[in-house]
Amino acid sequence: MSTTTVTQTTTGTMRTTAVKVTLNVTSDTICPWCYIGCKQINNAIQRAKDAHLPLTFDVEFSPFMLDPSLPQQGSVLRKERYFEKFGEVKAMAIMQTLGKVGHDLGIDFKYDGTVSQTTKSHRILTKAYQLGGQEAQQKLLQLIFKGFFEQNRNVGDDDFLAQCADQAGFMSAAEATKFLQTDELQKEVDRRIEMAQRMGITGVPFTIINGKWALSGAQPSDVFYQVFEKLAREPKTKGHHYHHDDASCENGACTATHANPPAETCQV
Repeated sequence: MSTTTVTQTTTGTMRTTAVKVTLNVTSDTICPWCYIGCKQINNAIQRAKDAHLPLTFDVEFSPFMLDPSLPQQGSVLRKERYFEKFGEVKAMAIMQTLGKVGHDLGIDFKYDGTVSQTTKSHRILTKAYQLGGQEAQQKLLQLIFKGFFEQNRNVGDDDFLAQCADQAGFMSAAEATKFLQTDELQKEVDRRIEMAQRMGITGVPFTIINGKWALSGAQPSDVFYQVFEKLAREPKTKGHHYHHDDASCENGACTATHANPPAETCQV
């Protein structure tokens, strides 16, 4: 989808007091570009901290459902699902692109195993943010991403999600299992997915910074850092607009249309 991003036209002096930067990242746990985008955001935040930019960060990941047809109960083979959606030739090309991009970020993508609907993963990610804020949610999300994309675990499996929650430290495995067996936060997850759809989001990751600036796709960390650097400086002029129309994951399909994609996404 096309996204308008606002930047400052000139560079001001560095702020003397810290500015809070909020990032709301709409994503799905089966979207490979969301895993890549998460890494890019974290790299940019770490770079900003290393540069001592006068910023504090609050990152929250919001739910999205790429493939509503995936089963809530039971599962399907991941690789067969990709071949069914894209055709074998295109699917293999996408996997090759992801392998190259992932390698540079320390991600070893694998495509065996099974996949189910992602609702439960979103429920427990929402619970993590409620109980432990961004730190708990980030830890949990990284464990889910790594388990699914690198260890062939299933994001709809209660035991896997409970293990991740326990490792993230905001819930014991027993507490997480009990939570997952209820419908707690189901309405909240549904509401936020519907809100994303009303906003016109069809590809993820989709990042909104300070409620004003939108970045579509797994943008390179340099792009996020440039935004952070501008926010760390006193504005001197009004912003201007420029256009991004990059690939993503939409409608359950992840595209990779560029040899060196600036911002890939998964499309519904």
